[in-house]
Amino acid sequence: MDIKDAVLNVMGTSFFGNLVTLIVGLFGMAGVVYTVKKSQKSAFTSAYFSQKLSAYSDFIQCIERYLWHPDKEATDDLAASLYCLRLFAPDALFNEAQVLYEYAHMGADGEPLAWGSVQSKVDDLSQKMLADIRKEQEENLHPFKSKLNRVLEK
Repeated sequence: MDIKDAVLNVMGTSFFGNLVTLIVGLFGMAGVVYTVKKSQKSAFTSAYFSQKLSAYSDFIQCIERYLWHPDKEATDDLAASLYCLRLFAPDALFNEAQVLYEYAHMGADGEPLAWGSVQSKVDDLSQKMLADIRKEQEENLHPFKSKLNRVLEK
């Protein structure tokens, strides 16, 4: 009796052998589906994070340019960047950006603004944006840890 015959005798020729093959195949397919799902999520997260970072950066650049040169092009760019910011920013951060936008328009319409107060508002907003980016980056690097923290906070 050789090894092949011994294996066939232990496993059985049809039912048990087919069952083992089916189970191994199902585990293999589950592994493939899991890997594809993870890679799709990773690609989406990367694209979302990149767009969010770009929206934050564009808004800060546009508000700075608008404060120095409040022409029509700067006004249009600032309005477009505020719209893009709305797509990605949390509500509290967006509301603060909108207040800054309206505050900057007051100065452009003829009322003088104290440059220091405007710059401090822009700096404060950019620090909050940076904190939001770091928080999201932490959540994406350690998803279980961040979910656990959210549950514990409640």
